Amino acid sequence: MKKIKILTAVLLSLCLAFAVTGCSGDNLKDSVINGFNDMLQHFSKYALTDEKDLQGDKTKGEDTYTGSYTADYEDFNDKEYIFGGTALERDKGSELTVTYELTVDSGTAKLYWLDKGEEK
Repeated sequence: MKKIKILTAVLLSLCLAFAVTGCSGDNLKDSVINGFNDMLQHFSKYALTDEKDLQGDKTKGEDTYTGSYTADYEDFNDKEYIFGGTALERDKGSELTVTYELTVDSGTAKLYWLDKGEEK
């Protein structure tokens, strides 16, 4: 059912993008690409872990790609998707900078990011 709602939303968004852009040559292509990029950014926020489900405190930045996150974990064995998104182009550029401090009293911890489906 969720997939049908998402597909319907995508199709409606594409129809809206075509209706708004008109038929003005190169502007049509740019408008469609920009509309698709905006739609991707809107729907990508649903891939992130809901704030109510996070183990720590998240402070949002200017978009879903930036901010700060502080957490103390005890017996936590799961994943959290805290920052990120899907966009053709991001207004602030696509360079990734991560600053972190990690203290492990016992057990293990793993910090990684996904780039085109590949863990880094």
